[in-house]
Parts: sequence; structure tokens; C-alpha cells
Amino acid sequence: RYSISVIALHDMLTDKITSAPDPDARLKESDTLLVAGQDEDLARTAKQA
Repeated sequence: RYSISVIALHDMLTDKITSAPDPDARLKESDTLLVAGQDEDLARTAKQA
């Protein structure tokens, strides 16, 4: 849908990094996403957030 891939999740509270996270995983407020994609797709996605 967005033409980007989530590479990893980083929980800022526990400093835990989960690579290749489950697509159905629920995000927490303390999560940071590491994503990859074309610059245009990343910019478009950031505007929608």
C-alpha cells in the first residue's frame, strides 16, 4: 500500500530491537520503526502520519 518495508522495530524503553517484525505486531508508543523505500514513498508516508 505504501511501497515501504519495515526492517526493524526498536523499543526505546527496553532498547530491544526486533528485526523482520511480524506484520500483525501491534505498535507501542515507545516503538521506533526502521523503514526502507524510495525517497518519494518515504516522504509520502511521512506526510500521512
